[in-house]
Amino acid sequence: MANRSATCNATGYQGCTSCSGYRYLIGTSCALPPLAAGSSHTCAVAAETGAVRCWGRSDFGQATPPATLPPSWAVAGGFYHTCAIAAETGAVRCWGANWYGQATPPTGLLPSSAVAANGYYTCAVAAETGAVRCWGFNNNGQATPPADLPRPSAIAAGIEHVCIIAAETGAVRCWGSNNYGQATPPADLPRPSAISTGAFHTCIVAAETGAVRCWGSNLYGLPRPSFITSGGDYTCVVAAQTGAVRCWGDNSFGQATPPADLPPT
Repeated sequence: MANRSATCNATGYQGCTSCSGYRYLIGTSCALPPLAAGSSHTCAVAAETGAVRCWGRSDFGQATPPATLPPSWAVAGGFYHTCAIAAETGAVRCWGANWYGQATPPTGLLPSSAVAANGYYTCAVAAETGAVRCWGFNNNGQATPPADLPRPSAIAAGIEHVCIIAAETGAVRCWGSNNYGQATPPADLPRPSAISTGAFHTCIVAAETGAVRCWGSNLYGLPRPSFITSGGDYTCVVAAQTGAVRCWGDNSFGQATPPADLPPT
């Protein structure tokens, strides 16, 4: 395992420029905390072992990690696919449905420090350069990052929109579908420590207060979180002090009910 116990702080760690909301490293780059909400399934990475565990809907194998999956430090879920980053190498591995190539990382994909997935597409952040690369369905431009995109400290993928936190400024930048205002951050948004996108909504955790702020669709209705992630119509957080996972919203397939024996993430 590579630096699984390393924790970035607000001023950076081993070369990280902004590590708020991050827990693990690859080389000198930050990596996402280990919890991901797909449309109807949720996955978590055990903090001690790097094992990926999923629950909820799995009709295309999206909640069934491959037996050969190496220890991971980050995980992301789409509609019917899931991707994880290998702890030792930074390689992205995906499983589940692959109708639009969303579960097939491009040839030559660089070792990644973050991965984000939703709908039928996936995005990854190159560990060394910070460049964002996406693949899969691209009907609203969600898989085409803007050319002038700054290096992100965090990335989150909605069904058809993507948002990042700029590493240097803390500004939130989004692209793709915006039919519910999900890709338009509020003007008075505080500097975030974490960001998450669902079907038609986006949420951040305020760095200073730990408060959750969301915008976009509000179809469905905490402890202070260290990380937040959203699926189709539900959201999950990781409690900062205990590592416990708490979810709320749509629970049609049990995706918002973490297993009782889930280890801290």
